[in-house]
Amino acid sequence: MLLCFGKPMIDVIVSVDENVLNKYGFRANEARKATEKERGIFAYILELNPRFIPGGSVTNTARIFQWGENINFYFFERDTETVQCAVLLSDNGRNRSLITNSLLINSEKNNQKICLDDIKENFGKYNVFYTPTYSLVSFSEEVFQICHDFQRNNKKIVINLGAPYILEKHRENSKYLFETADIVIGNEEEYRVYAKISDISDYNLIDLENLISQIFSLNSKKASKILVLTRSSHPIITFDGNNFQYYDIEKVENLVDSTGAGDAFAGGFLAKYVENQSVSECIQCGILCAREILQVYGCDIDVSKNIVIV
Repeated sequence: MLLCFGKPMIDVIVSVDENVLNKYGFRANEARKATEKERGIFAYILELNPRFIPGGSVTNTARIFQWGENINFYFFERDTETVQCAVLLSDNGRNRSLITNSLLINSEKNNQKICLDDIKENFGKYNVFYTPTYSLVSFSEEVFQICHDFQRNNKKIVINLGAPYILEKHRENSKYLFETADIVIGNEEEYRVYAKISDISDYNLIDLENLISQIFSLNSKKASKILVLTRSSHPIITFDGNNFQYYDIEKVENLVDSTGAGDAFAGGFLAKYVENQSVSECIQCGILCAREILQVYGCDIDVSKNIVIV
């Protein structure tokens, strides 16, 4: 069984042109936190009839995983607003820029501790733990508690590299998660930023296989570790410390929105991983789920389409 841990959000999705991106200083496919100066973006997009969809990286992944397995959600009530993520779609959905408003919420309340006692008694029935590095923003202590428990009991840990700004701001905690993980999922930019915080000087210049090999050698405390690198429509790469494997991606003709595609890939991957299927089968299931999500707005699913069971 799978245990996921992270923070839910509300995705506020709207299509914009390059003028809007330039006005607010966004790059295509960038992800960052809002500053006080950028508060206006949330008021602005509310005037554009946006879509509101439940989101947050771990929520997306868990919902996709639920296509193939039953899953129970535990929500901890806190005295803070739910974080919003503005999703700015451009180039007909091919690109999306993400900006969260968590900095605009009272930071003292936002850092309240939560108690894991309610779910700790059930830890024994889980054999895989999944978390994105986003969880380090508010819940690093809780995440580490779970990691320690899973390591002590020789259970599997899967992490998602999340976003470059998280890796850079939470360097040591991100490195700890990377080192404890059995499976690491991330895209090329995230791996290059991880190489940067690992003091690989030419992180932005060297070829991918060299980059992944160096990262692995610096974080190879677990011999069974597998690195998974997604690259949009380019072949996915996996590395187990000895061999590279490439998995082709079939082009999606009806692309609507790339939001949550990486989370969907992780959800599909995990659906097979908990069944002890091969890495190849995990990858193929992840690709299938990501393709479905690319054809809808947000990481929204039709549970009647039982696409995971193949």
